[in-house]
Amino acid sequence: MDIDYAIRKPTPPITETSTPGVVDLYEKWERSNRLSVTFIKTNISAGIRGSVDHHDNVKDLLKAIDEKFTTSDKSLASTLIMQFSSLKLTWIKGVHDRIMRIRDIVAQLKALEVTMSDSFLVHYILCTLPHHYAPFKISYNTYKDKWSINELLTLCVQEEERLMMEEGEQVNLTTSFKKKKNQDNKKGKIPAQPIIKKESKCFFYKKKGHMKKDCLKFKNWLEKKRNLFSFVCYESNMTSINHNTWWIDSRSTIHVSNTLQGMQNLRKPMGSEQCIYSGSKMSSHVEAVGTCNLVLSSGFILNLEKTFYVPSFSKNLISISQLAPLGFSFKFMDSGFTLLNKSKVIGFGELRDGLYSINLQNNDAAYNSMHVSSRLKCCVMNEDSSMLWHRRLGHVSIDRIKRLVNDGVLSTLDFANFETCVDCIKGKQTNKSKKGAKRSSNILEIIHTYTLLQHTHFTSVL
Repeated sequence: MDIDYAIRKPTPPITETSTPGVVDLYEKWERSNRLSVTFIKTNISAGIRGSVDHHDNVKDLLKAIDEKFTTSDKSLASTLIMQFSSLKLTWIKGVHDRIMRIRDIVAQLKALEVTMSDSFLVHYILCTLPHHYAPFKISYNTYKDKWSINELLTLCVQEEERLMMEEGEQVNLTTSFKKKKNQDNKKGKIPAQPIIKKESKCFFYKKKGHMKKDCLKFKNWLEKKRNLFSFVCYESNMTSINHNTWWIDSRSTIHVSNTLQGMQNLRKPMGSEQCIYSGSKMSSHVEAVGTCNLVLSSGFILNLEKTFYVPSFSKNLISISQLAPLGFSFKFMDSGFTLLNKSKVIGFGELRDGLYSINLQNNDAAYNSMHVSSRLKCCVMNEDSSMLWHRRLGHVSIDRIKRLVNDGVLSTLDFANFETCVDCIKGKQTNKSKKGAKRSSNILEIIHTYTLLQHTHFTSVL
């Protein structure tokens, strides 16, 4: 029996005077239509089934579902171009999968009337190869003929096998040395004078027994001056999962990602963003902060601003408290949930292993996490930070930095993030204060001091 007969053929007209053949044809179409509608409704998720109006005709039902998931060719082309430019290869392995992924994206862009020549693709792939392939690039530049994509793919795979054979296995060698005993028994040595211990005094608490740098009250005062913030997120089911999935966390106060792939506008975390705390009160180090764009199953691009990159986390978390002020709302059900933006449905999710996971358009394409590397990654630093130049110039004062900016030595800096420097306060601590010291201020006194102490070594600080 043709189940899709009602999809391929229109509704046959039937009247009271219709022949038995026409009646049998109508019954065949009606049975196919009923089975098709039942099959579609039982196989789609509850969130989609509830958002689509009731239709008895299978063609009308398919048309209503298509209208819910209509995508724009322009937005799809922009997404594919972003994925094309963000593909990275940081190690020797994975060159075959990377080239095949690039060819797949180029084929999709060609269907959207965005074409790229084979010569451009060959040069682009060669330029983005890691430094291990430097001899391979030189051989291509000295070769007269041009390579096609298939030839480049074959030669890259051969070069990858050769590099892996040369790499071999690596082992770190560590050695230890025994310190030789001092056998210098020369006579006539002056015996060492006994060290007279002085009782230390805290200049902050004004009591003896400890120094200012070891004072607990002084450390608590410094912590309050820094205005630290505590970011809390709750994580469960600590198992090995796919890096392409994103999970909804109602107790998390921030967005968390465990990979840098697909993240943009990266910056180094500030003083109050360098550490977050999970539900078990264990701290995790934050390596970078950026923006992550997720393409949902409906084609809507969800921008997760201020996403924290924490490689020690096993799941990518989406904070409800961060999306709620932006006009987003969630409608949770038994088997899933619906994501709305200003009362408009933009995405769906399902319940898996006790947690809600959001559905993406294409996990491999919407959030590219190919070749996830556990190596150290560099964060992008804010070169316009006044606190950064304060440390670079040997902890100079803010007035000195402003003079350098006005004189054109430094570019325009951002003084909004200039806060109390704990290192400067600790560097000015002394064991004992000298109240009888006199500072020269007149010109003749300074010249006289320099003449008498011209052989004294000194250091100059900006």
